[in-house]
Amino acid sequence: GFDVHHELEIVALVGRRGSPATVDEASRWVAGLALGIDFTLRDLQADCKAKGLPWFRAKSFRQSAFASPFLSPESPVWSEPFWLEKNGERVQEGERRQMLFSIPALIHEIGIIHALYPGDLIYTGTPQGVGSVNAGDRLRLGIGDRLLSTVSIDIAPVK
Repeated sequence: GFDVHHELEIVALVGRRGSPATVDEASRWVAGLALGIDFTLRDLQADCKAKGLPWFRAKSFRQSAFASPFLSPESPVWSEPFWLEKNGERVQEGERRQMLFSIPALIHEIGIIHALYPGDLIYTGTPQGVGSVNAGDRLRLGIGDRLLSTVSIDIAPVK
């Protein structure tokens, strides 16, 4: 079996090529925002950590990420709490204002190291409540009283 965990995150869609010179300029790189799930193979991640290896394989496998439809970054909905339900139970909830780093700050930092391209997706970090998922689980992602997406779990990653 696999120990797959969900991590609910805001996802930024990059809409420009290049790297912003400042944090203020970086907001112009955001073409849209969505909710996403970053799936992690916790057992493989723990094994990699114990051996001092990178976690790449624990984060990069078929169906390892999901994103809802994108909404305007200026939409007032982004001031509301976003949430994840697993099989009808709320398991994660957060607010954009709780983020350690703003989305423009993240884009600026990434742009220092990597050129950005339209269509790149940036997963921004997760609130507390990450946990395991199993085949057959149903996940619902939303913000405020708005349901953005539903995901049925059918993960069979290749290690």
